[in-house]
Amino acid sequence: MLRAIVVLILLMLSSSAVRAGKRVALVIGNSSYQHVGDLANPKNDATDMTAALRLYGFQSSMGWT
Repeated sequence: MLRAIVVLILLMLSSSAVRAGKRVALVIGNSSYQHVGDLANPKNDATDMTAALRLYGFQSSMGWT
């Protein structure tokens, strides 16, 4: 958790360098598992994450299984 916070802080501090390039994200929500029933939330989570990334300028593709 601490590593994730540090990475986010570093990204915010270097925001001008980050804005210079193309921002692409692939969001995958996996809801199908072999030994567990289908999960309901991965599709919703992937949809929400895609919307959030687009707000920050990412071109994102979304997929779920």
